Amino acid sequence: MTYMIFLPAILLLGVFTTYEDIKEGRIRNIHIILAFAMSFAIHSALVILGFITLADALRALIHTVLVLAIGIVIWLVGYWGAGDAKLIAAFTALIPPEVYGRTLSQFPPLDFMINTIIPIFAYLLILSLIRTTAKQKLKVLKSSLNPKVLGMSLLIIFSLAWIIREAFVRMHIQENYFLYIILIAGLYKVILAWLEEQAIFFLVFLSVMRLFLNTQYLISKNFIISFFMILTGYLILMQFISQLGTYFTKNVNIHRLEPGMVLTKAITRDGMKIGLDLVPEQDILISPKTKGITQEEIKELRKRHIIGKIHFNQVEVMQTVPFAGFIFLGFILFMIFNVDIISALSMFL
Repeated sequence: MTYMIFLPAILLLGVFTTYEDIKEGRIRNIHIILAFAMSFAIHSALVILGFITLADALRALIHTVLVLAIGIVIWLVGYWGAGDAKLIAAFTALIPPEVYGRTLSQFPPLDFMINTIIPIFAYLLILSLIRTTAKQKLKVLKSSLNPKVLGMSLLIIFSLAWIIREAFVRMHIQENYFLYIILIAGLYKVILAWLEEQAIFFLVFLSVMRLFLNTQYLISKNFIISFFMILTGYLILMQFISQLGTYFTKNVNIHRLEPGMVLTKAITRDGMKIGLDLVPEQDILISPKTKGITQEEIKELRKRHIIGKIHFNQVEVMQTVPFAGFIFLGFILFMIFNVDIISALSMFL
């Protein structure tokens, strides 16, 4: 019954945000706000009418907050925008309560996220392979398997994976390698932003702690299999695909820049475009950031361009991929099968 109550809001949210993301490359907050408002109104009405309990409504709220947190982590890693993080939380808020009774999962929104994330990464991989030359692929592959990169990846995974695994166990969330990889990358980003150059020492400290506190699991066959799968996925997703993605760029006129666009190069105070690692920090006017350029930075850039301190007319920015359609598709698949697509496919094999 609740399926039909939530369906109009689900379809409207999916159609409008997909269209807007494809046409304008953004997801307006009004759609997200309306989705949350509809979710609150419907859940409240169902509780008042006795169709669901207050506990059911609170569970939907908690799951929405958790999915928003995971979405923000993916945003911090740099795989999608803040609008995508909010959209996936909005869809989670619209999961009909009866779905929870039809799935064996302790955390059904995880199945929805998997149905979204797997097609997104498959699309990014295919797009990366198509749009890059063999020389570029080989260069990125060598960079991804560089001993320094490989060693750092081993340290990151060994030091952080067990923390996420323990959190999953305590929250009764089934293990999932895709989510492991994304959360590991996100947690590392947070640690790096917090500790900067001292981050590596903190990771070493966590690794030593794991040797003492997680010894029994470390000598098990499950650890070897899990560690290999996570490492392989991490190198493919966070190194290989991420680096290939740097070739997806376009030139945008300074006066057509919009907040959220991600620059590929730093802009110096003397009006040069240059790699971030090639210029002292004090000489940087605007640096590339995952969150993208701000409105204030755009105003400053335009001001300097008008008075002649910046002589170029265009800047290179990363090309964005409209993910709203993938999120909508992932939600539809979840509503149909009530499981993740991996489990769904296994039913037919």
